[in-house]
Amino acid sequence: MTATIDPRGMPNTARCNPEIRLNDYSLALQCWLAEGVVSHIIFCENSGYDLQSLRQIVETMNPHHVDVEFLSCEPQNFPLHLGKGFGEIMILEHVVRNSRVLDSKSSFLKITGRLFLRNSAPLFSFLSNNPGIDVFCNLSRNLTYTDSRVFGSTPGFIGKYLCAQYSVLEESKGINFEKALARAVHLSMADGLRWSMLPVVPRFEGVSGTQNTSSEIGIVHSIAAGILLRIKRIAFSR
Repeated sequence: MTATIDPRGMPNTARCNPEIRLNDYSLALQCWLAEGVVSHIIFCENSGYDLQSLRQIVETMNPHHVDVEFLSCEPQNFPLHLGKGFGEIMILEHVVRNSRVLDSKSSFLKITGRLFLRNSAPLFSFLSNNPGIDVFCNLSRNLTYTDSRVFGSTPGFIGKYLCAQYSVLEESKGINFEKALARAVHLSMADGLRWSMLPVVPRFEGVSGTQNTSSEIGIVHSIAAGILLRIKRIAFSR
């Protein structure tokens, strides 16, 4: 779970009140703890905010005894025009370097920390049953864009390919995290790494920080997206 509780004036962030954002993270964390799908959670925050209230949630509202590791990066100290995606990469780099849970052979699912994924079970099953895949995410817009709210990866992909995007990521010029992640995927495949689409269309619960609107999609949209995803999976597999 990636987190920035206090965005500190970050552009393109409509949901910017730290107290509201902290409540978002609290609600999402409670959902993950109650779901019982995961045994380990890494929660990494990069604005230096006090995480004590979240630690309390783990201590008092953890029926499945999920092991939650809290990590804190150095507060954001990069130029704001680079965008929040720059900070997102910093979080992921910090996780793969400092987590006690991950090792070089681990795979993990990254999710925006204020969101809960209603249909996470198929994604975790796919992650466990496909150890040879280095990164899985959905590519769109002529394969130049990803939905970065959730994707699967190995630490090696983050360290070698995603972190290499620091030099090109600049949201003020249209190169955001979603495009940088897509570039990293293509570069990794050129070197022989394996990519796959997500097995299902993610069904999010929560509010978009960029637009301050619900991240949930309607039933009709969900069905249509699922059909399109199956068609893409068939096309890409041939």
